[in-house]
Amino acid sequence: MRWFDLVTMKLGMLAGRRRAGAQLDDELLFHLERQIAENMAAGMNAEEARYAAMRTFGNPALVREEARSTWSWAWLESMWNDVRYGIRTRTRTPGFAIIAVIVIARGIGAGGALFTFV
Repeated sequence: MRWFDLVTMKLGMLAGRRRAGAQLDDELLFHLERQIAENMAAGMNAEEARYAAMRTFGNPALVREEARSTWSWAWLESMWNDVRYGIRTRTRTPGFAIIAVIVIARGIGAGGALFTFV
């Protein structure tokens, strides 16, 4: 049943990335504030408590990226971004795209013909 929860979580992250990102930011902020409050209860002033909490907690951007990579399908998002970039680039320069496709097709054809001949 654990795999079902994991797939459900990843699909939810894929569909609602912004909502999940905002929820993660809220949770990270909550934990940081909680650590600051614990440090202040231990006798530190506000500035020392914040610095100590930041040292204990680590880099928030790194923690956010690690959590995001755990929750999402990074390879799928990366592939989607590459496809979008490729389409955008090809529509901007259609002549280059047509020539590139022709050159690749001729190269594959020549390789196939040479292999058949040999």
